[in-house]
Amino acid sequence: MTRIGLIGPGAIGGVVAGALLGLERHAVAIGARTGFDELVVERPGVIDRVHPTVLVEPPVGAPVDLVVLATKAHQTDGARPWLDAWCGPSTVVAALQNGVEHVARLDGVIGQASLAPTIVFCPAERLAPGHVRLSGRAALTVPDDRAGRFVASVFDGSYVKVRTSADWLTDAWIKLLSNCAGGAVTTLARGSNRLLDDPDAAELCRGLMSEAAAVGRAEGARLPDDIADTVMAGIRSMAADHHSSIVVDRLAGRPTEWRVRNEIVVRKAAEHGIAVPLNHAMTTLLRLGEPSAEAHAQKIEA
Repeated sequence: MTRIGLIGPGAIGGVVAGALLGLERHAVAIGARTGFDELVVERPGVIDRVHPTVLVEPPVGAPVDLVVLATKAHQTDGARPWLDAWCGPSTVVAALQNGVEHVARLDGVIGQASLAPTIVFCPAERLAPGHVRLSGRAALTVPDDRAGRFVASVFDGSYVKVRTSADWLTDAWIKLLSNCAGGAVTTLARGSNRLLDDPDAAELCRGLMSEAAAVGRAEGARLPDDIADTVMAGIRSMAADHHSSIVVDRLAGRPTEWRVRNEIVVRKAAEHGIAVPLNHAMTTLLRLGEPSAEAHAQKIEA
C-alpha cells in the first residue's frame, strides 16, 4: 500500500485527493488548515463522497512514499512543516504548482526527497472545506523519469490522468503562456474565460503569448511559431464560465500567483535581453492590485 500525504486540499488538492482515495489501494492523509470529516468531489454526472484522514497539525517524523504538494507556489514556505514531516530519502514529491521554476523553488526545501515537477490541467473550484467541483477533465504532466513514472503509477486507474513527458520544459512553457495571458487578462477584468471571446481581448492574449514564447525559446523550450493560436484555441475549448484560480483569489482578496505566472516572463526576458512590453505592463498592473499583507490579514480575521 502506497503511503501518501497531500498538502493543501483546495480546489486542485481536493480533486486529486478524491481521485487517490477512490482507488482504495493507497493510505492517504490530508494536511489542512481546517479539518473536515467528508470530502465531496462533484464531477460531471458524478458526486463522490469519501471520509479521509485529515490532519491539522503535521505528524512528527512520518515519511511517506509520495507527497502531493497542492498549495499555491507562494504558499510553499507555509507548507514547510508538512514537507519536513513527510519527506524522507525515499519520498517522491509531486509539486502541483504553476510556473516553470519548481526545481529552483523547492531546492533545499524537500531534503533528500525526489521531485516530480507537475503541470496541472484541472478546471476546479473549492466550494467549502472538503467540497470541490470539477467541471472538466483533470490531467497532470510530469517528467519521464523515475520520480515522474512513480507518480503516474500511483494515479493509474483514477479519473486524474497523468502523462509523462520527455520534454517537460516545453510543456511547462506552453502552460505558462496560457497563465500569463488568459489568466492575467481575466484577472484584471475580474471575469470568466467568456471575456476572451472579445476580439480585442483575444488579440491582447496573442500578443502576450508571442512575447512569452520568445522568452521560452531562449530558455530552451521548443515552441512553434503558431503556439499562441494553439494555446488560445485550448483556452476557448474550456467552459466559458470557468474562472482561473488567480481570478478567484483576486476576487476573494487573497494573494495571487502573479510572480510565477507573470513576473517570471519579465524577469527571464531581462536575462536574455528580450523586450516584453505587454507582459511588463500586465505584470505591473497585477502587482499593483495585490492585497497588502495587512488587508489580507483583516479579511482572514473577518
